Amino acid sequence: MKTMVMFIVALCFSDFAVSGPQVPVTGVVQNSIHVTTPSGKLQIIAVNHEVTRSDIKFEDFNFDGVTDLKVLRDRGANQEFYDVYLYSKRSGLYQFNEEMSDLPCIEADAKRKEVIGACFHESACENWEEHYSITSKGKLSLVGKTGTYCVPTGEAYAYTERYKNGKRISSQVREIKWRSE
Repeated sequence: MKTMVMFIVALCFSDFAVSGPQVPVTGVVQNSIHVTTPSGKLQIIAVNHEVTRSDIKFEDFNFDGVTDLKVLRDRGANQEFYDVYLYSKRSGLYQFNEEMSDLPCIEADAKRKEVIGACFHESACENWEEHYSITSKGKLSLVGKTGTYCVPTGEAYAYTERYKNGKRISSQVREIKWRSE
């Protein structure tokens, strides 16, 4: 289990747009991020790894109109993992979200209002992405999965699955035909 330490200092910024697209990162010091929240508070988020400004991204993951924060935690050959912090209008601070932080290559699709784990990876042939909606209680609910897999005889397949209430409601599979030259 991760332990995150947060220090909060209240500041007043009257010209700060609450739902603006940019959230100021006022500094990256050692293993901490200094950010001005949409409520105008300075929040210091301690992380257990080195971080640079380029590791910090902003997206609205819960589609509430306020920018959330993701901080690169780990990068491999095929996957990136981020610590995700959702902005809480109630507290006026960013709060760590473990469920979203477990999704590789997390992205927000504002048009569909879906959170995407874009780079699940088991092997050179088995790769997929998962799409989630956000429940009224703020939890992820799987709505779709798209990917590829191979069988021992060498054939490769692409698939698309749709889910409702955690149960698969449809599945389509097609063989990937390799073109010979």
